[in-house]
Amino acid sequence: MTTSFFDISDNARVLVAEENIAAEHSLCKVLNDEGLITTAANAKNARDLLKQEVYELIILDRKLKGINVLSLARFFLFGARDVWFVVALPVFLEEALGLNFSEIGGFLGLWVVGYGIVQASAPGLRRFWRQTQSPGASAL
Repeated sequence: MTTSFFDISDNARVLVAEENIAAEHSLCKVLNDEGLITTAANAKNARDLLKQEVYELIILDRKLKGINVLSLARFFLFGARDVWFVVALPVFLEEALGLNFSEIGGFLGLWVVGYGIVQASAPGLRRFWRQTQSPGASAL
């Protein structure tokens, strides 16, 4: 049995979307003992496969034509945020703080309204502080 730096269950589905045939073969050779591998030669095939099946691991060529990697990252980032806000936070509020359904809904509603007020007031606060220039890369 071979070991690798990641752990995939015996029946994990892996999608490899790679236009370079040599790179695809290398990835498949490494992953062959780890799970069930499906390959896609281009972005259209990868999208079609993702509509048909759920994969535990997706390996994408970052230069794959037709896939905007930044958009894909945002999709997963916002999806994770939504799962936290819709599932984990309400469970925490109920279990740890003992809030009931209406109290949780009220809290989350107030949070969304408050967050919107903060976002809407940001440009006005920047003008009030006389900050007309973007903070730029130094803010990072």
